[in-house]
Amino acid sequence: MTSQRRIVVETLNPFVALKTMLRGITSSARVSVHGRRISPLHRRHICNTSWLLSGASPVPNNAANAENDAAKVTPMVAQYLARKREYPDCMLLFQVGDFYEFFGDDARRAAHLLNLALTRKTKKTQVLNEMCGFPLGSVDSFVEKLVMHHGVKVAICNQVESASSAKKRGYNTLVDRQVVRIATP
Repeated sequence: MTSQRRIVVETLNPFVALKTMLRGITSSARVSVHGRRISPLHRRHICNTSWLLSGASPVPNNAANAENDAAKVTPMVAQYLARKREYPDCMLLFQVGDFYEFFGDDARRAAHLLNLALTRKTKKTQVLNEMCGFPLGSVDSFVEKLVMHHGVKVAICNQVESASSAKKRGYNTLVDRQVVRIATP
């Protein structure tokens, strides 16, 4: 039986909570992010160290959970998962209207690497709920940061038809998206 030590860290970033936990700072210590004290408005992450001994991941795999829970998957999320299965070794950048978005594990990683706000699409479902993104015009600078500075492969999935042409095919038809470019280090 492994002993569990719980450390409560308030932070904007779960990676900071993990880093703090690994350093052994207790829950009574003051923790700051970027040299500023943490306010109560920031998220609270409770890090459990038992995963270190088991070799498991500290963050659940949302893509695997989404596939197991197919009833809760929206058509767009199903489309995202299909493209993600085609390019499992890449971070998938998914065009949604005038924005590019990351979902699930890719969103957590992109938020950390690019200093983007990690948010949730909806609070009703837990399937690939976390996301982060940026406007279409910023794609080149963000992809360059991921590829050149962090050595990450990025698959860029664009909408290959307009929303109006998708509506002509049917009322609630999903816009077709295809991977049009893969950026590698």
